[in-house]
Amino acid sequence: MPQEIRRREKEDRIASYTFTDLLTGKTYIHYYGSSNGEAIGSKHLLTGFVHYSEDTETAIPVSTTTAMDFDSPVTSTFVVDGTAVYSCSVTKRTAGAFVTVSGSVVRERDGIETDLGEVEIGKVLVGDASDDYRLTGHGSLDKTRFKNGDILRLRLNVQSGAATTPSDIYHDPKNRQGALGSATKGSTLDVFIPFNVNV
Repeated sequence: MPQEIRRREKEDRIASYTFTDLLTGKTYIHYYGSSNGEAIGSKHLLTGFVHYSEDTETAIPVSTTTAMDFDSPVTSTFVVDGTAVYSCSVTKRTAGAFVTVSGSVVRERDGIETDLGEVEIGKVLVGDASDDYRLTGHGSLDKTRFKNGDILRLRLNVQSGAATTPSDIYHDPKNRQGALGSATKGSTLDVFIPFNVNV
């Protein structure tokens, strides 16, 4: 007979999750990065909804490292804890170029940032062909409590080096074809964030 599971704490809201990892007991929510059409250094959107991003991709200037922030306002209390999974697509446009992408989950509270852990998502090397690439990485996050008024932030650091033409990174939840590149490896920017749930 199936065992009944009772919560240790009273439920004060309905919570939905993308999936639960039964091996670790962590629940995950799938978030998408989405552009709001503002300048490259502006805050963009981090959302659990599939919608049309204003821009499908961003061109990363040659020989620079660009930080891109994707934000989601927090309206409840929860704990982030476990291993996050990141996935994104980039286009290398010219021979001799390279692209490196690292990601981190950040909590902003009252203007103060706390980095929960950074991971190299992937890199396209100088010797690799000019093409579209899908990069995926994972890394542990420090156990951190969020509360109403905080900002849950995905920060990407994208390095585009040794090239004459900018490289592109994609961020469209609808997975549309890119305007600048072909996006043959998809155009979603995904992060799976682990949460603790008291059961």
